[in-house]
Amino acid sequence: MYVDYEFVDWTFDDKNYNITSIMFESRTRLLTVNCMAVFMYEKKRISRKTFQAVTSCNLIFDGGVVVDNNCCTNDPNIYAAVVDNNCCTNDPNIYAAGTLSKYSRRYYAEHMKQCYFNRTEIGNTLGRYILNKLMRSSSPVEDDDLFSNCNREGKRLVPRYTQPLSVSARLPGKINYMSVKKPGVESPLHVAMTADDYGQVLTSGDCKNIDEQGYFRLHLNQYNTVETITCLTTKELEKVNLTHLWGKHEKLLNNLVTRFEMVTIGDLFAFFAEPWSYALYHDRFDKLSTDINDILRLVTEEEGTSILEDVISKLEMNRWKRLTPAQFHDQHNKFNGSEYQKKVTEKVLEFLIDNYNYLPMYANPMAVNVILAGHEVSPMFNNT
Repeated sequence: MYVDYEFVDWTFDDKNYNITSIMFESRTRLLTVNCMAVFMYEKKRISRKTFQAVTSCNLIFDGGVVVDNNCCTNDPNIYAAVVDNNCCTNDPNIYAAGTLSKYSRRYYAEHMKQCYFNRTEIGNTLGRYILNKLMRSSSPVEDDDLFSNCNREGKRLVPRYTQPLSVSARLPGKINYMSVKKPGVESPLHVAMTADDYGQVLTSGDCKNIDEQGYFRLHLNQYNTVETITCLTTKELEKVNLTHLWGKHEKLLNNLVTRFEMVTIGDLFAFFAEPWSYALYHDRFDKLSTDINDILRLVTEEEGTSILEDVISKLEMNRWKRLTPAQFHDQHNKFNGSEYQKKVTEKVLEFLIDNYNYLPMYANPMAVNVILAGHEVSPMFNNT
C-alpha cells in the first residue's frame, strides 16, 4: 500500500478500451503501477454541516471532536468515543463512538487515533464502561491484561487495542477480497518489506488466474506469527474463520512453515479448510488460549518464577531478539515433564471433551473409550 501519493495520469488502451497503467507522485518519488482496473475514491473529509453542528455546540474541534482519555469533550455532559480509557460520558444519556473524535494534544497520541484500530473492539470497550456506569453496585469489568494498570483512572494513557483490522469486499467479476492486518499506523508495503524484522511471506495461487485457484497471501512476522492475511478468490470466503488465523503462531497452524517448505501445501484455502483447523475457529478457543497463558504465568515453588517470566527475561537479555537454540532447548526441557505440561494437557483435553459435539474429529480419552468399548472380547484383540 502506498500512502501520500497524488494521482498524475493514466495510460489508456484504445483497442481494448481499458486502463493499463496509472501514475502517481509523492514529494520524493514518481510511481507507475500496471493495473487491470482502477477504482478512484476521494479521501474522507468532515462535511461543512458536521463542522457547523459541532462548533455551534461550543465543542472543541481540531480535525475531530477533541476528547480526553475518558472520551469526554470539553462539555462534561457530552462524550465522543475517540481513543480514551473508557470511551464514555458523564451524561448517562449521551454516548458516541466513531472516527470523528480525536484525542487532546496533551496525550501526544496522534498514532492512536480510533481509525487505526478495530471499531468492534472500541465499541465493546465503550459498552463495558457504560455497563459499569449504569450498574455501579456491581464489580467493575476489567480486562485480564498485563497492561490493565496503565488504563485505570488517573493514568494519562490511552487504551491499548489489540484486535486485527478486517476488510472484505465483493469486486467486479464476482471476485471476493479480504484483508486482515494488525492494528495501528500502517507503513507503506515497500518500506515495511525492506526491514530486517519483516519476516516472511507464504503465498498460493495467482492473482491473474483466480478462476482456477484463489490467491492467498500470508505474512508471518519475525516471531513466525500471522500478521497479515490477504485473500482473493471467486469462491465464497469463510471470513470469520480466516480472521481467527490472525495472531496465531505457525506451529499452532499445524507446522505451517515446515509443511510449506516441504511443498506439501499447494492451496492455502484448502489447507485451512481441513479438519485439523476446526478447533482454531471455535468461539471458545480464545478462552482456552487465555487459560493456558494463565497456567504458564503461575509461579512454581522450585523455580520461584513462572516459565513465562523466564522466557521474557531471556528475551530482555537478547534485546527482544529471538531465543538462541541453546535458550530454546533449555526452556523446552523445563516444560517437558513439568507440572506446566500436565496442566496444559488437562486443559486442552477438557476443552475437547466439553466441545466434542462440535469437534468430533479430535481424539480424546472419552472418544477412544467409546471406540474401544468391548475390545476385550472382540476376535480382533483375542488370540484364542
